[in-house]
Amino acid sequence: MDTWLVTIISLIGSTALSTIVGLIIKNSVSKKMDEQKELLELRESKGHQERKQEMTEIIKAELLPVTQQLDSLSEAIKKNNAGTVTLLRESLKQSRDHLMEKGVATASEVASWHELYNTYAKLGGNNFKDYVDAWKDDVDGLPREKSK
Repeated sequence: MDTWLVTIISLIGSTALSTIVGLIIKNSVSKKMDEQKELLELRESKGHQERKQEMTEIIKAELLPVTQQLDSLSEAIKKNNAGTVTLLRESLKQSRDHLMEKGVATASEVASWHELYNTYAKLGGNNFKDYVDAWKDDVDGLPREKSK
């Protein structure tokens, strides 16, 4: 019976030993696989960052001429707006002077004057605000005549 007990204990021991060795190998392989996976992700991440940087540089290079053209157009628009504001102010002055000489204004003339004024203000025509606002008061203060 001692032999039989020793055999059973040996079998149980070898099974336990095999299980333990298997777990150790499994953990070791799993750890190595995790390390390899992390290295691969790191390499892919670096590659992704490099590709992203390359694409960013390509896009910037392609957009540079467009950006320069937009800057040029923006500058031209600013100059055009400044000229338009000047012309509108002069038109407001001439219209106001004409109406003041007449001494009366039709509702249509006042509405047209206000349309010019509103456009002037929207375009940033504030440099001569005191004068233009006084002209507005003058036009608004004129008696109305009936439209013909």
